[in-house]
Amino acid sequence: MTTPDPSAMAASADPVRLRRARGRIQALLILAVCAAPIVLGTLAYFVSPPAGRVNYGRLLPPAPLQIQARLADGQPLTARSLAGTWWLLDVDRGECDEACAQKLLLMRQMRLAQGKDSSRIERLLIVTDGRASTAPEGVLAGVRVARLEPGATLADTFGDADPVKHLYLIDPLGNLMMSFPWPPEEKRMLRDIEKLLRVNSWK
Repeated sequence: MTTPDPSAMAASADPVRLRRARGRIQALLILAVCAAPIVLGTLAYFVSPPAGRVNYGRLLPPAPLQIQARLADGQPLTARSLAGTWWLLDVDRGECDEACAQKLLLMRQMRLAQGKDSSRIERLLIVTDGRASTAPEGVLAGVRVARLEPGATLADTFGDADPVKHLYLIDPLGNLMMSFPWPPEEKRMLRDIEKLLRVNSWK
């Protein structure tokens, strides 16, 4: 029986490792190219704004949305499941009171106000108590709904902030990136969203 030559085995393995390394590098390059318009546009608008311009919404450290929740089809809510578009996010209880309905209505209005860019924004409702939302059908239409898993916490995502008292913006990479207080100054919120879409080329 012939004993395998270790040097020959190592030589044959090297091309495999090399191909894998090249594949990882290519994947990272593709991700960087996709992320560049969002990252650079956001930096241009919020980090180095023109003189005299102050954004209304609070810019959050970009981080993938990580919440233990499930969508209506049973799939887990992940940053990947939200990737590819901008999202306006409302976090609320299943028993949708007047403030809840007003938030959903405002998200619809903010989206429609973008005109030709309205298709770049979708709406998401995360229900915190796992119940079905009682929001009026008119304001819930077109909203993607996810229910928080039993025992799940929002602290890791929103920190000390009460998410029910805010509206949020998620970027096309699935990052939670901006918060607006509730009730907001609607014109200033609209202006932030309009300018953010304008400086980011992601469709």
